[in-house]
Amino acid sequence: MASIGLVCFTVLICSFPSAAVSDFISVDCHEATVGQLDRPSVLTCVITWEEGITDVVVRRVKWQKKGEDVPLLHYGEPMISRPGYSFAVNPWTNRTMNVSLLISRTTVADDGDYTCDVASDSGVSQGRTALRVTAKYSQPTVESIHQGATLKALHCVSVGGYPAGELRWFDAERYDWTGSATTEMTKMDNGLFNLSSTLALSEKSTFPKYICAVFNSSRRKEAEVIWEKVEELPDHDRSTMIQSSKVVAPLVVIGSLIVGLLALLVYRRRIHRPRNVPTEDPDVEEGVPEEEEEEEKDNKGEGRMV
Repeated sequence: MASIGLVCFTVLICSFPSAAVSDFISVDCHEATVGQLDRPSVLTCVITWEEGITDVVVRRVKWQKKGEDVPLLHYGEPMISRPGYSFAVNPWTNRTMNVSLLISRTTVADDGDYTCDVASDSGVSQGRTALRVTAKYSQPTVESIHQGATLKALHCVSVGGYPAGELRWFDAERYDWTGSATTEMTKMDNGLFNLSSTLALSEKSTFPKYICAVFNSSRRKEAEVIWEKVEELPDHDRSTMIQSSKVVAPLVVIGSLIVGLLALLVYRRRIHRPRNVPTEDPDVEEGVPEEEEEEEKDNKGEGRMV
């Protein structure tokens, strides 16, 4: 039974009216659409009709990608709607003249040519369109390659783009040095491309600044990065700086310790200092209250008068 159903489906699809048969309607499609990776894409096709036709009822619609046997979307018998593909107009009815295809999430595999076949009560027609998928390359990164203390090359990388792009090298004056570079392009499992390029350098041809730029398949620059050479100190100056740092570092540590100790001593002296210090009076004997001393004087005076 399964084989009979498959044969019937194949006969039905193959018997769909071809593009050569065109009556009073026409399927007009955009020539091509640019779709971005992981974003929705719409392939636009609209049914138009000749003068004198007042009403068109759609009987069948079939969207198919070139090179594939099973339609992406088929309205009629049997009804087919592969996951991720639907009519762009929602809800869509057999009196809707906009038969555009919506791809919910664009992938590299969606890149290609498409046909839209329509059969109606006023005739049949076929429209053709194409989807060109693009994915932007990442910001390039550059690292230097040394052999000992000598700069030998620069290595630039940019990944995750589509279609195949190109890395190019320039100096500060925008002179193109790409011809002196070795470039590699790797296609990943998801169809995206990784680009890498190595620019060999020599002492006489090394500039203080280089630019690595990534270009897409349309030869348009997407991004660039500037690499600048860091001037290194001569060996004598470097050794002097190292010796100075060896002397200065211990002095800084010792100075910090001395300041900390002084601060601690000052803090402890403030804590142990008496809050109220009595005022010393040479006329007052130690241990004799002032009131008792005045009373004693009065008694002496009374004794003399007697």
